[in-house]
Amino acid sequence: MKTIQEFENYFNTTLSQQLIPLEKIRKKGQVYNKIIGFSVLGIILIALVTGFILHRNNQEFTWVILAGFAAIVLVMIIFGIRIALLNYKKKFKKEVIEPIIHFISPDLNYNPKKYIKRNDFKNSNLFIEKFNRYKGDDFVEGVIDKTKIRFSELNVENVTKSDKSENTSRVFKGLFFIADFNKTFVGSTVLIPNRLGMGKTFLKKMAGLVRKEKLVQLEDPDFAKNFNCYSTDDIKARYILSPALMSRINEFKKNFPSNQIHLSFVDDHIYVAISHTKDLFEPSFHHSVLDFNNMKAYFEDVYFVVSIVDILNLNTRIWSKE
Repeated sequence: MKTIQEFENYFNTTLSQQLIPLEKIRKKGQVYNKIIGFSVLGIILIALVTGFILHRNNQEFTWVILAGFAAIVLVMIIFGIRIALLNYKKKFKKEVIEPIIHFISPDLNYNPKKYIKRNDFKNSNLFIEKFNRYKGDDFVEGVIDKTKIRFSELNVENVTKSDKSENTSRVFKGLFFIADFNKTFVGSTVLIPNRLGMGKTFLKKMAGLVRKEKLVQLEDPDFAKNFNCYSTDDIKARYILSPALMSRINEFKKNFPSNQIHLSFVDDHIYVAISHTKDLFEPSFHHSVLDFNNMKAYFEDVYFVVSIVDILNLNTRIWSKE
């Protein structure tokens, strides 16, 4: 894969020139947003002043008509802003994110509208909560050396409704990554963030009662500090989680000190879920696409996800996985 230095050279010599038309669109969008903002404030101010005058003159019906007109104008303005943002977003992902992904590896394909399938999310066994709202975007798939990968952003929620309210419970929001694992196995081994701390085996067993996997005690204290391990087979769990892999996962976790990391190994696949609230591949009218530091952040986000293959040494094939 490419380095950040190679990307900087590519950006300065090629990509930045291709992004000049997009930068013009961004600047127009900024001006458009300012005009809209001032227009909204003006409409609100005029409506309030006029409404106050009409109220004092007991012309309540006229005030209602005026308020309705102001509301319609505001809705039209908001709709205009949304259309402008969606158009810019579409162009940004086509002209910025897609070239970055292809630059990192020509063997990767990008679709901004697709996302990890619901069944893949379920099959990971990472999140056992019920959910009825499943959305996502920014789907990437392809091959890194010997390893097939796919990932996207997901937002998974459970919505319950009553007569008076609607309650939303978030199951997962963040980046969801799937890859072929480099060992052959059947079953499920799941690594859940250790929120209970060291020890407390009884509580961890109780927490796992709703799972088909059972708690497995691993010997690595640093690993046990970060994760609770549940597996359908404790022998296979130790076969999968070699000391070298546990060390690599510990190092991987250090990249996300404030994020929850979930991993699972299910029927020859590894699943990684990184919780976050930031949308990784979304544009902003406030950041120039001709500024390398702004584009560098997108490169680093994509590069880091793809580099999970190297971080976890997935290209080193074991026996029949060659």
